[in-house]
Amino acid sequence: MTNTSDIETPQVVQPTAIDVARLVQQRHVEIAHANARRGLVPLLVVSVCYALFFSRFVPPRLAFIWLGAVIALLGVRGMLVAASSRRAIPARAWWIYANTAVLTAIGVAYGITPIWLYEHGDIWLLAVANLWIGGLAVTMLVDQGLVRPIGIAFGLPALAPLLAALLSSGEPVETFLGIGNVLFFCYVYIAIAHAQAHTIGEARQRLMNSLLIERLEAQRRETDRLVEDLTGEIERRKQTEVELLRARRVAESLSRMDHQTGLVNRRVFDEALKREWERARSLHKPLSLVLCDIDRFRAYNDRYGHHAGDQCLTRISNVAASHATGERAFIARYGGEEFAILLPETGELEALEIAEAIRSDVQELTIMHGASEVEHVVTVSCGAATILPGESGREADLVETAANALQRAKRTGRNCVYTIYGTFAEESVPGRDL
Repeated sequence: MTNTSDIETPQVVQPTAIDVARLVQQRHVEIAHANARRGLVPLLVVSVCYALFFSRFVPPRLAFIWLGAVIALLGVRGMLVAASSRRAIPARAWWIYANTAVLTAIGVAYGITPIWLYEHGDIWLLAVANLWIGGLAVTMLVDQGLVRPIGIAFGLPALAPLLAALLSSGEPVETFLGIGNVLFFCYVYIAIAHAQAHTIGEARQRLMNSLLIERLEAQRRETDRLVEDLTGEIERRKQTEVELLRARRVAESLSRMDHQTGLVNRRVFDEALKREWERARSLHKPLSLVLCDIDRFRAYNDRYGHHAGDQCLTRISNVAASHATGERAFIARYGGEEFAILLPETGELEALEIAEAIRSDVQELTIMHGASEVEHVVTVSCGAATILPGESGREADLVETAANALQRAKRTGRNCVYTIYGTFAEESVPGRDL
């Protein structure tokens, strides 16, 4: 049985900063992974268009080699996206590192092209390249910037050669263009980083709330389970208490009953005698007691066996019980072959009549008794006593007087009834013998 003190009340576990940071990082990687999958085709189209643009100003063979390298890198990135999609593990560190490395390589490829265009000598070509590559850098920062290493992996190697060439050119226009680019891209980076910080903060709060709700739900389920277990334990304990109470009552009932005859035993008789004695004294009513003893019952057992003796006891107890019909009459097995009939508010003559009726009915049972010198059938001797309880008396006086009357009946020859009114010591006239 489970001890209810061992059942602990579940506590709500607050999500830790590490838990939230891990979930936020995982969510950001999932977003970057999804954006990378959607951006494969647009980046390929942009790269083809860019190659066609600068192929007019550089040897076409060089432009196609460059485009082939970029397409190969995009193919590698596509395989990374596909592999992580199949495994459903885009949050793993290997994908972050691999994707960052591929984007860095693509950025390096884009960063080479301004150098080729710079050699052509037209400032407007650098301006177009600057806009083209800068737009891609900003797009990549927005697209992949939730994971900071991936967001800047393309922009830094793609823009660094162009800005270095502009700032080191010595030409005022190109220098100012380089400074403007640096300021512009710094501003764009700060603005995007600021916006992403708010986005990350909101995502962190949402994830924290979601995690807390999830844990609250888990705790609720655990609480429901514990409540169910506790309810079951309470029901089991109630059932056990009911069974124990029933067993206690059965045991108490068995301890108060005589199993052979079905009558109550002497313990219960003593309780009833005390109770009726006090009642008779308070009401100034007589109280009678009849003691019946089976004549030569030991010899009957020796002659016919204990089984026959048990049957004889049962039949005689039924006869005696049939005469204890008063409203408060009470019968008990008083001893081995003795029966006591307590008769509240019953006078001497009525008690005598009841005792004689029991004696007569037992004889009429004609239970053969070949070992008795009294009769050839089983008989009983009865002693009846009637007392009007007084202040100085006690209930034991009634039992003692009835026992003395029974002894007189036995000395008289058995199979008879002897009655005494008042205590044996106070008896002033001879008892009646029937």
